Amino acid sequence: MGAHMAGHRRGRTSSEERIIVDLPRKGGGSVRGKLARLLAVPLVGVLLLLGDLVLKEVEEYTVATASLRSVELAEASQALVGELQRERAMTAGASSGVADLRGDLDNQRALVDATRAALARQMGGAEEDGGARAALARLDDLVAVRAQHDAGRIDGAAAYRYYTERIAALNRVDLGLDIPSPDPDTELRRGLAALQALYIAAEAVSAEQAVLLPDQEAGRLDTDRYARFVAAYSERQLALAEFNRWASDTQRGLVDAALSSPAGVEMGRIELQALDAAGRTADVNVTAWWNATGAVVEALRRVQEEVDVAVDARFEDLRSDARWDLAGLIPLALLCVVVAALLIRSASRSIVRPLAALVSEANDVAGRRLPETVELARTGDPDVRAPQVRLPERSSTEIRSVAHALDRVQLAAFTLARQEAVLRQNTVDSLANLGRRTQNLLRRQLGFISQLEREETDPTALGNLFELDHLATRMRRNAESLLVLVGETTPRRWATPMPITDVIRAAVAEVEEYRRVTLRRVDDAKVAGRFVADLAHMLAELMENALTFSPPDVDVEVHGRITGGRYLIAIVDHGIGMSPSELNAANARLRGEEDFTVAPTRYLGHYVVGHLARRLGVEVQVVQSPVTGVTARVHVPETLVVMPEEVEPPTRGAPDPGPARREIEAAPLAATVVRGPATAPDGPHNDALRPASFAGRPGAVADSAPVPAPRVPEPVAAPAGPPPQSRPGGSAPSVVTAQFRPISSPPEWPLTNPDAAGRTANGLPKRVPRARKPTVTPAAPAEPTVERDPAQTRSMLASLRAGVQRGESAGRKELQGDPR
Repeated sequence: MGAHMAGHRRGRTSSEERIIVDLPRKGGGSVRGKLARLLAVPLVGVLLLLGDLVLKEVEEYTVATASLRSVELAEASQALVGELQRERAMTAGASSGVADLRGDLDNQRALVDATRAALARQMGGAEEDGGARAALARLDDLVAVRAQHDAGRIDGAAAYRYYTERIAALNRVDLGLDIPSPDPDTELRRGLAALQALYIAAEAVSAEQAVLLPDQEAGRLDTDRYARFVAAYSERQLALAEFNRWASDTQRGLVDAALSSPAGVEMGRIELQALDAAGRTADVNVTAWWNATGAVVEALRRVQEEVDVAVDARFEDLRSDARWDLAGLIPLALLCVVVAALLIRSASRSIVRPLAALVSEANDVAGRRLPETVELARTGDPDVRAPQVRLPERSSTEIRSVAHALDRVQLAAFTLARQEAVLRQNTVDSLANLGRRTQNLLRRQLGFISQLEREETDPTALGNLFELDHLATRMRRNAESLLVLVGETTPRRWATPMPITDVIRAAVAEVEEYRRVTLRRVDDAKVAGRFVADLAHMLAELMENALTFSPPDVDVEVHGRITGGRYLIAIVDHGIGMSPSELNAANARLRGEEDFTVAPTRYLGHYVVGHLARRLGVEVQVVQSPVTGVTARVHVPETLVVMPEEVEPPTRGAPDPGPARREIEAAPLAATVVRGPATAPDGPHNDALRPASFAGRPGAVADSAPVPAPRVPEPVAAPAGPPPQSRPGGSAPSVVTAQFRPISSPPEWPLTNPDAAGRTANGLPKRVPRARKPTVTPAAPAEPTVERDPAQTRSMLASLRAGVQRGESAGRKELQGDPR
């Protein structure tokens, strides 16, 4: 298995990397986005139509407001026109010698000035005034004209022309008929046209009034005055005809009533007289003419006011309609947008929510429920069933189809997982059975080799048996590694704690190049018996890996320290080392975070250590050595270790364990143990290994010569061997290690006479299977026995071989200049 751990020095293969290929998107996007794009076109069309209507209503409102402004200015201008008409008539009368009009003329001039100032204030800073500002500016010289008239520097005709021209300019103030409108209102235009015609008719009557007043002393109408009278009369007739064309029946009735009134009849009679008096004397009653024409003009102005009210009311209706249309269209547009958004939201929710719930359900099945079910299936639970995909509430037919498809997919996955679980379980059972059978055969083989070792006396053959014993021990470790990987435990158990030094030596005995393992300072401690085999197995795997990746002429060092209530074992090699990424991958495997079934076989050693570490609660970590190579650090928790102060000293007067037990304790173990200061390389990884009191600590491992690594005896009762031979002076006690104490006392077999079984050719007594050892009692000095015990022969040969190897090692170090 040590060779299997070689893989942690090499890079990862591409097959271990998961590559996710993202397919190119065609027509991707969310459902909500697609629905929004579908509804965007009709929504934009509706909004454009509504926007056009809104713009039209806004324009109509603007036109109505501007036209109303023009009409208000025209009305104010007509007020000034009326006052100017009166001043013109009074000026003409005063010029003709009507004495009664002179006093009223001053009052009328003051009234004209006040009306003119009011019109100027009403216009203010308005940009659109319909020409009223320019017409008003032509009255700036009115005061000068009045003065000239009063001084007699201008006659009545000149004054008439001055007033008439200014009045005509004010009558031309735009009423809004020329303002373009997207939807012209017929009723409004008819009212404005009637009002304009009525302005002209009233001006014509006022002009007639002024023409007939001057030069009454002449008593006749000259050609100029007659022409002006006829023009005014004709203009009035045309204006009234235009008025009748556009005015309503009510408005026409008002004008007819004014003309058919006594004043209107009197004015008509005087007009006929004036028309018949061309170039001759016109018998005109000035007072009657003045009163009649004044009454008709006032009646026409009242009709103007009625028409103005009707036009203003229509303007207000149009503005109100426009406001109401705007108030309805704007919320309607907003409502369309909101309704479209709600439709998108509702449609997307009806699709996205079930899909999201289905995705969440699939993720829960894939991430939690299916793995849990598969895990239950792996444990062999026959009642486990595949989890079902829960359908979201009010799911559509398409969503249900997707859910059923997912259910079939996970059912297929569960079926495959269950079959895989059965296959894995069968494989594990087969491997466990194979491992058990191999272990049993190796145990029998090791027992047979031990028997051959006890009976062999030839040193060369005995050495070969030792090598065969060592090879079988390594084979047994491989078989136990197989059991570890499949989750089985080793049947080897110790009832009593074993010194940790013996555990390390047992691990050394299971590696191939055990001669290259050097034990440095190892603090005294004991390992609980039930953990000895697993800990030794784990250390052997780490040592095998260190030996494989270190130069063949460089030793692997083992340190043991007590640190913070735990026992730290460091296995240091000086090999090729590892990169940081390889260290991380190796530590992950050593922590048991991966499954060995998905990894290459060269990593199996890592997984064996990881399984054992997780079973024992041991922390294993590989780090860079201070100079070169890798250090494997094994932190053994305090639950596995019995510290020296926790071991009770033997009670004074305790019974002697007997020669047989002491004999087992004296059996040699393989490893090179260095006495004195350790030569571990300095560095951060070895600082923790150096105890607070290095020198003088009790229990330091003594120096001994490297010897062949014999197999560590099985943790069972020691087999009965030849009885120890008596020596002169009493029995010679031998030493036995505590880990080889039998779990239970050997059975009491009947005593057998060794002579009855016969002797070998060398004179040694033959062993009798299951024969009970005779009780060893001190014997009186007698003739010494010349035959040697096989165990003594074995010990002697092992010591001889160890001495030879120690000498060879010392010579090699002297040649290499090694201070050790």
